[in-house]
Amino acid sequence: IHGKIKEIKDNCVILEIAANVKITVERSSVFAAASDVPAQK
Repeated sequence: IHGKIKEIKDNCVILEIAANVKITVERSSVFAAASDVPAQK
């Protein structure tokens, strides 16, 4: 699932996955896309 992080709470994250469609997921299950992480040298 791809979305925009709208709010971060203690152990959950609220993601907006479409216009006015928000879901709550556990914070431990959210990861950055590999292409967004700078490569290590």
